[in-house]
Amino acid sequence: EYSEVSAGHGRIETRHCEQLIIDRAWLDKDYRWDGLQSVIKVTATVEEKLSGKKSEETRWYISSLALNAQQALDAVRSHWQVESMHWMLDVTFREDESRIRRGTGALAFNVLRKIALSLFK
Repeated sequence: EYSEVSAGHGRIETRHCEQLIIDRAWLDKDYRWDGLQSVIKVTATVEEKLSGKKSEETRWYISSLALNAQQALDAVRSHWQVESMHWMLDVTFREDESRIRRGTGALAFNVLRKIALSLFK
């Protein structure tokens, strides 16, 4: 188990990570997925500083990595940072709809979009 607390933007967020290392021999044959190593549970509690309002959300993950709980939480958080950037690129620049495919054009436009996005921020 691992917990961390952060504060910012008028709120306090506590993230608690629990990880269960899987022994696949205990699983029914249908659930012995190749590479399955662990099940991860992340519970996030957010308290608004001004109103005192609290909310809690629990998310579950499966992993092919044998990480400890702190590493698992770090991996989950970094994954969502990347997903957030990809979502912004798609919404702002409709990147998923791009038809640029020849040569290094796709890479060049991807870099240009990321530069533009950082300038907007």
